[in-house]
Amino acid sequence: MGRGEPLEYRDIVNSMPHALVIVDQNLIVQIANLEFYKLFNLDEQSVLGQHFFDVKGNLASEKDIRPLLEAVIAHDISINRIRLEQTFPVIGRRVLNLAANRISHDGLPGDSMVIVLQDVTQARMVVETTAERLTRTRASIVEVNHRVKNNLASIRSMLRIEARNVTDSASQEVMERIGLRVESMARLYEMLTIGEIDGTIEITPYFRAICDTISEVANSQTPGWAIQVDIDPLKVDTDAAIALGAILNELVTNAAKYAFLGQQDIGSIEVSGVSGPEGYCLSVVDNGTGIDRGDADPKSTGMGMRLVDFYARSLDATFQHDSGPGGTTCRLDIPWSALKLEHDDLYLATDVLSEDLPRRLR
Repeated sequence: MGRGEPLEYRDIVNSMPHALVIVDQNLIVQIANLEFYKLFNLDEQSVLGQHFFDVKGNLASEKDIRPLLEAVIAHDISINRIRLEQTFPVIGRRVLNLAANRISHDGLPGDSMVIVLQDVTQARMVVETTAERLTRTRASIVEVNHRVKNNLASIRSMLRIEARNVTDSASQEVMERIGLRVESMARLYEMLTIGEIDGTIEITPYFRAICDTISEVANSQTPGWAIQVDIDPLKVDTDAAIALGAILNELVTNAAKYAFLGQQDIGSIEVSGVSGPEGYCLSVVDNGTGIDRGDADPKSTGMGMRLVDFYARSLDATFQHDSGPGGTTCRLDIPWSALKLEHDDLYLATDVLSEDLPRRLR
């Protein structure tokens, strides 16, 4: 504290949480609080009455800071939170925030200035450490997604090889359907690998990738149809993307397999996604011959539609299916609330598939 200052003034200054000094117009230190002494490991004899920049162990960047401090009193300006980083002789490397304001006080000669120094070294270290950890975490997530994508691609390749060695047509079909499901998951993780690490997926390129894969595979078996994709931009979390991708995969695969059997004209499948006030509407429409659920393929176990129903329920969505001579329309209405929530139970679909798989491969 300054010499001869009232006790209550001394108590007020010492109660300040940061290092504080008061200097006159010549930058001579008149008052310093306990935090200032503690920060720089100094005492009153080495501080009071000294020029602010002559105080041992104090700020060394005089050429940068001095003109600013001199302007505070001369031009009545304020300095707010200037960041200083330097190595001090005793206390080592420190990061400080400096603020300064002009003051007038009856007990001080002329105008004076209060300088506050906030030690933010620890906070800065926490920020830097957190940033480094975040960078490493993001790199790890990218690596995990990349490995999952590669593993799924390997599984897909193995399914294709096994399908060639299976002579039963029903078993081949099952293997192919499972392969397409695996492929849709691989596409998702491919996007996670190259996209931003924010836990969301842009569904437009994801849906296009799924449809392109189905078109490539299914057209080789049932040629004569084309697919159109018109999707409103939408970002969803990873779990919702898994559900939507699985539903789209099943609906488009069903249309590609059954809609155009025996049809001579070129058929079309239209996939659309429309944002509305209540939620998002996903629809798959074809102009094929129509499919009556009662007249479904007797070799089919209905696993695809079971998966659609399961994922629709997990999204709190309403699913509608209408089929007739003019074609088939499948519509999924998903509330916005479902697309913003996490759905940990979506992965239960793998259990549904694993339970049913042995019976399908008999």
